Amino acid sequence: MKNPISPLRQLLIVIPALVLGSGPLLAAEPGLYLGASFGTTSSNVKGSQATSYTDACAVSCSTDDSDKAFSLFGGYRFHRHLAAEVAYVDLGDTAVISVSGGFSTTKQDTKGLRVAAVGLLPLDRGFTLFGKAGFYRWDSDVRFSNNLGTSYSASESGFKPSFGLGAEYALNKNVSLQLAWDRYTALGKSSGALQSGTGPVKTIDVDADLLSFGVSYRF
Repeated sequence: MKNPISPLRQLLIVIPALVLGSGPLLAAEPGLYLGASFGTTSSNVKGSQATSYTDACAVSCSTDDSDKAFSLFGGYRFHRHLAAEVAYVDLGDTAVISVSGGFSTTKQDTKGLRVAAVGLLPLDRGFTLFGKAGFYRWDSDVRFSNNLGTSYSASESGFKPSFGLGAEYALNKNVSLQLAWDRYTALGKSSGALQSGTGPVKTIDVDADLLSFGVSYRF
């Protein structure tokens, strides 16, 4: 008996047929667009980043490296292969570290403004592939607290590269759906939040990936 075709092989067969089929190509006319997207972030936070002066997780710790995120964006498409885009991106919590069964908790959330150039590759049947490269002006707030009643907080900002890839499908000449992956780099300024046993705290240097689903409207 023949082995069934794996889901991955099915996708590899179906997607090229959809994208490269003989259907009509929707025109990629220049113009303004606005949109919104929602998704999930994941970061590379480590338990040892609770502090910068000792390994706070030598006994036990847990990390939460994911959260919900959203963005509001707008841009201008100059021609079918190039656009410029500005977006407000709220990445949610980019780091949550709990030490020794809740003895202390460190939490960082990040939001900011991204400016990017967008390269576009229109395909057939309303599909477009795109890549983005630009900069993210981030604002991160970090809070540290423990069960002794001690708490510290700090806010810092920075300006770092951001890039991403995605695919878009045009429902009609105005409305499009998109699926995108974006990487935001260096969203803090320190290897650990708590700088000493008596504070202060600094934002944690982490990278975050955002996987999102969005909708846009072209005018």
